[in-house]
Amino acid sequence: LGADPVTYQATIHACLSCGRASAAHDIMREMLENDIPIRSMMWTWLLEAYIAKSDELRAVEVAKKMGELCILPKRSNVLHMKREINHLGGLQSLSRTLDKWEQDTRPDA
Repeated sequence: LGADPVTYQATIHACLSCGRASAAHDIMREMLENDIPIRSMMWTWLLEAYIAKSDELRAVEVAKKMGELCILPKRSNVLHMKREINHLGGLQSLSRTLDKWEQDTRPDA
């Protein structure tokens, strides 16, 4: 893709928009390997995409990476993801992470 963060992020957004979360995830891994910055919102969108697919394994993987990178989603995003998990059922290990994030975040300004 080249080393331009804007091009990478536009490609990630396009992948997520058409339901290709795993392709977006691969691009983000490449960016990490090459020390190319990733906007925190991209991580949130990727996590939301995996939740929507009920892909607990990958959702947990993304949540762990977000924790390692000290990236917390906005509280409104956390609450939205929790509602989605409750609606879908399952994803219990991710639900515990979201509960912790909810405690660690302040209400959106």
